[in-house]
Formats: sequence, structure tokens, C-alpha cells
Amino acid sequence: MNISSLLVRLTAAALLLSSPALAKTSVTTGEKLCKAAIAAQKPEVQSARVDKDLTRAANDTFTFIFRGRDAAKAQVKLACTVDRTTEAVTLAATD
Repeated sequence: MNISSLLVRLTAAALLLSSPALAKTSVTTGEKLCKAAIAAQKPEVQSARVDKDLTRAANDTFTFIFRGRDAAKAQVKLACTVDRTTEAVTLAATD
């Protein structure tokens, strides 16, 4: 077996084992889905911004923490979870 054949096989194996990288939802798409869900489900939250340091990725989900203000100018913190395969979005208030 020559080196190029071995390299091709190793590359193919790496691609097969890296399923999270092949999932259809990217971090950017997940963030956009969360912003749309916040606008639709929580219209009282103004200026929602993602906390990039608290963004987490798992094999099948992304979890974003958004900070914003409500109508009374009190700080609001929301956890948004996006399923990477179905693009289902779940919002929850967090402390």
C-alpha cells in the first residue's frame, strides 16, 4: 500500500468519525434561529445579544446564553438550545 492510498483512507475515516462537523446546523445558523425565536416568543426582550463565552456545542445541540433588557430595563438572561439536526429551538429563562 502506498502513502497516498493510506492518506485517502485516513481522511475518509476522519470524515466519517467527525459527524458533528457534518451536521447541517452551524453555530451562525443556530444563533440566527435563537434570535428569531426570541423575537417571536419573547417580544418584550430588547437588544438580545449572545454571550459568546458561554456558547456550548455538543454532538447534537448548541446552547447559547442571550442577555437583553425587558420593558422595565431589567436585565434578562435566556438560554437557547438548538437541535443541530432538526433545528428545533427551546428557550428558557436562566439566572
